Amino acid sequence: MNGGEWIMKHILLVEDDALLNKTLTYNLNSEGYHTTSALNA
Repeated sequence: MNGGEWIMKHILLVEDDALLNKTLTYNLNSEGYHTTSALNA
């Protein structure tokens, strides 16, 4: 926290394996990160 403000952690996840992409996104969201995921670049 910085001066009473919350800092949002945002991760861009690029992973072409659909199951791994979904698993990583779920785990990161569970830890409080905001994620945007893509299956390939």
